Amino acid sequence: MASILPKFGTLELTSLVQTWRPSISQRLDAIIVPRRDGSIGDSYPKFLPRIISIGGRMIGSSGAVLRTDLDNLKSALIYAGQDKLWLWDDRYLNATFKDMNYNYISPNLKNVDIDLSFYCHDPFQYSAAQNSQQAT
Repeated sequence: MASILPKFGTLELTSLVQTWRPSISQRLDAIIVPRRDGSIGDSYPKFLPRIISIGGRMIGSSGAVLRTDLDNLKSALIYAGQDKLWLWDDRYLNATFKDMNYNYISPNLKNVDIDLSFYCHDPFQYSAAQNSQQAT
């Protein structure tokens, strides 16, 4: 049975993730024909790249600790390049870190709400299980 294990490459995101918002869209090519109602569409539309948005909260013991944790997270995401993005431990997407937005929360500024976005050139999920063949 699959377990939730959010991570990007080797960077564990379990303590950060509160929301996971995937999107998937199709390219719909349509031709408008004069004197005809509607349009003629592609029978097999193609999928567009996927954007995965992750929302969460970081809590620091002090403002300085939180700032250091944010800097470390930004650095790890920026330098990771393209890697595997996991929500479940049995499926992943090939993704690249896209952007990070965050808001400090008053009154003590030791908490921050974070939104991360990942760009998936390939919109499909892949299984982590290895295919095995038995020789007979």
